[in-house]
Amino acid sequence: MKRILIPILLLPFLMVPRSYGSDIEVRLEALEKIIQEQQGIIEKQQQEINELKARTGMNKESNVAESATTSPKQKESGGPLKVQVKDLAYPTTPIEQKYSERLKALEIYSFPQGKLIPDISFIVDGSFIGRGMNDESYRRLTVPDFIPSGLSGSNRGFNLNYGEMALYAPVDPYFDLAAVIPFSESGVELEEAYFRTKMLPWGLQLKAGKFRSSFGRLNVQHRHVWDFADAPLINRAFFGEDGLAEKGVHLNWLAPTPFYLLLGGEILQGENTASFGTSSLSLQKNGLTFSKDSAPGPNLFLGFLKSSVDIGSLSLLGGFSLAQGQSRQSLSVGSGTQAAYGDAKIYGFDLTAKYFIDSYRYLSWQNEFMFRQRRLNVGYDPAPDDLTQNLSIYGKDLNQSGLYSQLVYRFAERWRTGIRYDLLSQNDVYINSVTQSRPGDLNRISAMLEFKPTEFSTLRLQFNRDNSLFDGDRREPVNSIFLQFNMAIGAHRAHAY
Repeated sequence: MKRILIPILLLPFLMVPRSYGSDIEVRLEALEKIIQEQQGIIEKQQQEINELKARTGMNKESNVAESATTSPKQKESGGPLKVQVKDLAYPTTPIEQKYSERLKALEIYSFPQGKLIPDISFIVDGSFIGRGMNDESYRRLTVPDFIPSGLSGSNRGFNLNYGEMALYAPVDPYFDLAAVIPFSESGVELEEAYFRTKMLPWGLQLKAGKFRSSFGRLNVQHRHVWDFADAPLINRAFFGEDGLAEKGVHLNWLAPTPFYLLLGGEILQGENTASFGTSSLSLQKNGLTFSKDSAPGPNLFLGFLKSSVDIGSLSLLGGFSLAQGQSRQSLSVGSGTQAAYGDAKIYGFDLTAKYFIDSYRYLSWQNEFMFRQRRLNVGYDPAPDDLTQNLSIYGKDLNQSGLYSQLVYRFAERWRTGIRYDLLSQNDVYINSVTQSRPGDLNRISAMLEFKPTEFSTLRLQFNRDNSLFDGDRREPVNSIFLQFNMAIGAHRAHAY
């Protein structure tokens, strides 16, 4: 009896390992089945990848040709060059969605930490300047009624012109954020800081913050992409040394036309003192007061139209711009002080023709014409410390215009040369409706030779013959030589064509 009872009692314990082993076998079979299914998925995806690679190989030459011949309008509006790594974080194409869904199904999650780090670049610009006049005498010079308060700019000898840090990154699927921070020996400023939309309907795009205005051709460009070391006379006279960079909003519309057509407008604060300004004014002397409250912001309104067409190897770009706002100006004129307020309008026309000779040689002809109309009330104190001389108050109307025309030839892979002609052509001034005599033929001629070892470095030699400058009533032609270097490090966005 005991012999029978003992095996019966041990039977459950003997069956446990067998049952446990059966469970393991079932789980192993299930895992093997899952692995086989995943291997099938991987093989199918690998087949799709191979097919895409084959198609890419077939179209490689055409893609390269398309990239090399991308038209200016595509570059400005973000044509084939607009595909960016940032877009992969938000799948939009079927294959991106498919692969992302596979990862989610397998519960594999990955967060791109690199997306938190913006593109950062730093640019350094320096120069050696030789000038046929000492710095003190040079800064006394003026361009009559265009730059009436004396010149600014670099000194003779060695100069560290500026360092510029640029930051750029996508914020999310809807916005990009950019900032440009120039450094100089005198301090730091915030030249640009703005967001730009990516997904507005109907071809619209919005930009808001502080940015370089889209007036004309050159103003929107940063200094390190200019073809010459300094700005044209007309840009400097109408917008100042740093150009028209304002706080405000910008809205443009890319028209659905077979050629590039961009229309836009800007509402800006209007603090640029070269032509506009918002500060309050006040002159008082011997019981007489000349004053004006600050202009309420926003004060400057701007509209523009830009277009481009390609004719074989020739690209034509043109545009029209209009800026209108109130004007406030306070400046020193000789030993006196002048304050003025009123209204200002600036019209601008630009045309650029660029002919591509081959893959790296080209000939570029760039032109801009601007016309400024100002209606001002002026208060002038000829001698602030002399109570025997009273304030002069009068009306002043100015019709002024000018242009620049430059021809640049890239004759080798790393070499360019160019010539530029500046002309302040019209300087009609009326005081209390009486025509004033003003000097004409305010011109400057510049020539440059540039060597670019790579796209990140530039060495430039430039000569200027400036016939627009006056010391009082006497014209003072000035010759200048620039030896400039410009170096860039870091990830920097491509500039407009």
